[in-house]
Amino acid sequence: EPGQSKLLSFGSSLDAAVAGFKRKFSDKTRNQWDQRESFQAKPGKYTLIKVKLAVAGGSPARTPSPARKKPATKRPKLDLDPKLAELLKYIYAEAKQSLTTTVNVEITAEGINTPLGVLDTDQVTKGEEILARAHELVKSGRASREELRQVSSEFYTNIPHKSGRVAPPLLDNLSILKSKSDL
Repeated sequence: EPGQSKLLSFGSSLDAAVAGFKRKFSDKTRNQWDQRESFQAKPGKYTLIKVKLAVAGGSPARTPSPARKKPATKRPKLDLDPKLAELLKYIYAEAKQSLTTTVNVEITAEGINTPLGVLDTDQVTKGEEILARAHELVKSGRASREELRQVSSEFYTNIPHKSGRVAPPLLDNLSILKSKSDL
């Protein structure tokens, strides 16, 4: 189901379009676009999440920059015992199968490619930290509904889920937390 949309006309004025974007960004986040490096999330407002956008073919979108080209790096060939190498391949295949059948993702060299962008290792680590906090709240038995709602919101903001117009489940029990940590 499509969300709300509003088409604004700025004619051929790039300056007017940029000013309009900055106003909308400020309205939605209570932060200034030009100061996004020091972005502070505000309750009830959108937050800024850094994702690598994917392009057709599943690899992240990139803008080549001649000044900042990285030299191609080769993965070193590891001299592993064949049985150990086979075990590692098996574990990787099982983990990938489990992940890709649970959620619509693809594991790439750049990170985990989801329908909403590519999650990098920093985002996954942050998601794990949030789940650990949620686990402590649930385990304590003293967490308020508001605390659970807040930590759930923070988790789903940092680890995007495609849930349509249905709110994702509240992280309020160990079963849900286990299913999220298994991802």
